[in-house]
Amino acid sequence: MPKSTFTRVRKKIDILRHEAGHLVIAKLLGFETGEIRFSQKDAGAGVTLVPDLRDIEAIKQYVARRVVVLYAGVAAEALRGVTIDQQQALKDFSSEVGMNDFAKIRELLLLLAGLESEDDDRQKLLDKYVEQYANRTGELVQKHALTIHEVAKELAARIPAAGGHLSQSQVDALSSVKKIEVGSEL
Repeated sequence: MPKSTFTRVRKKIDILRHEAGHLVIAKLLGFETGEIRFSQKDAGAGVTLVPDLRDIEAIKQYVARRVVVLYAGVAAEALRGVTIDQQQALKDFSSEVGMNDFAKIRELLLLLAGLESEDDDRQKLLDKYVEQYANRTGELVQKHALTIHEVAKELAARIPAAGGHLSQSQVDALSSVKKIEVGSEL
């Protein structure tokens, strides 16, 4: 099969690790998380987005944290043990796996660059942010890789019995989720 027509088959555990990545990193960055849903066609991790945006600095901090959470799904899915397979993560971001997350990241980073720059240096600042937040995500995902794997395994064990959906209270009751120190990576 030619390389250009190769499509990676995503396994259930890969998809749940993607969602676990969003969930774990969101909690570590102080976001309230919600439900997890999984089906053959779709998966998602709820993150409550009720920011306190009282000034420009609060907006910048919120956007930075949110971008890291969005990057975390693909980074977690590309985990091989405790190391991110960088080539796989890059492929996933340019495929349907990360397309939705990447569109949100791009929009948020354009907003942030617009707040901080003139038109002539916006692209340079945007490039800086992409690198900065991707690196931050990589550090956090690798640091908390074992927790991400543990959450994904627990989700895989519980989601089928729950009809493909776990409520916020069911997610919060998972033993692996209870261990996460909310806001500890702020």
